[in-house]
Amino acid sequence: MQSDDPFKQLLLCKRILILGDGNLTFSKALIAAQTEENYSSLRLISTVYETEEQWLTRFSESTDSNIINHLRNRGVEVLFAVDGTRLQETLLPRVSVPFDCVIMNFPHTGGKTNLKYCRHLLKEIFINLKHVLNDDGKFYLSLLDGQFEIDKQRWSEAEQNNDIMFKMTMHKKDSWRVMYLAVYAGFVVDSIHDFPTKELSNRGYVNAGFRGNAKSFHHKKVPIVVIFRRVPILSTTSTLADLPLDLEQQQHRRINLLRPMYIHDVSFWISTSDTDVELLKKAIFSFSKNMVKEVINVEIFHLDNNNQLFATTIRRGIPAGFCTGACLRLVWQCDEFALTRETARDFQLALRKYLENDFCHLHQCTLKLR
Repeated sequence: MQSDDPFKQLLLCKRILILGDGNLTFSKALIAAQTEENYSSLRLISTVYETEEQWLTRFSESTDSNIINHLRNRGVEVLFAVDGTRLQETLLPRVSVPFDCVIMNFPHTGGKTNLKYCRHLLKEIFINLKHVLNDDGKFYLSLLDGQFEIDKQRWSEAEQNNDIMFKMTMHKKDSWRVMYLAVYAGFVVDSIHDFPTKELSNRGYVNAGFRGNAKSFHHKKVPIVVIFRRVPILSTTSTLADLPLDLEQQQHRRINLLRPMYIHDVSFWISTSDTDVELLKKAIFSFSKNMVKEVINVEIFHLDNNNQLFATTIRRGIPAGFCTGACLRLVWQCDEFALTRETARDFQLALRKYLENDFCHLHQCTLKLR
């Protein structure tokens, strides 16, 4: 977890959009930092979900209502009734786009946390970002530790040990599945940071929005900032042959904790012992342009001299004419493109066809998928 203040680099941006700023104190803290650092070119647009009347009612006791004038007097454009899931309707008619950076801190659906609703909210936000963010822009999303697929402890260990960073690990399934939602809109994780609570609080920031009201939330889980960048989406209509020729070189052939991973098994029999499993793995890596990051042996079967089967884990009968069988577990992942679950599934189906046809023709063998 990077400890540097992730919001300092924001001050170099020309135009920033803050979605759902609640009590507006985050905008206040950012402008205070701008003044301290003497960055005069920053253009900030701060939005809240409520209408101005609703906002004054909701935050009248917890926030100084003069904060609106305070921000506007410092050049901040404050907009009310902006819905992050409907930006085309609620924001675009009122501002010029695109923005260099978009920020959203601790999104919530109101009330107690519901994973289904939270995931739907984030998916809609990511989809709407394409209407307001530059192609090379960044999206800053603040979450509580545990809402993201990788908890802070695991990420800290990975930063200290590079082998962990590029080692297969299962992402938390009870998280908001942020990385897996982001790829549908063409976003991947750029970096992860600690949320600079102390630095912002010293400049007037007060968190709010506990269970949809104006109260501050006090949570044992440490807040983090996940920064996303835009990348091209690998569409379900794409074929592996359509992909850039240099994609294979861009892929690192190592599992990356900051990318979605999709697990698919392939089981088969091979007619000749000359075609070993290692040769097959090389063909899989090459055909997938290294989007198959790892191939794990689940089961491998061989016939002994007496035509009896000895498997690494279980016994099974091999059909007549075949001498080797295997079940391999493939880990699909893409570094520089957004790979969705559906596209990974389609690529897996294309790989199966390749193994049955082109691979067999090249190596003069018969491969039967199971």
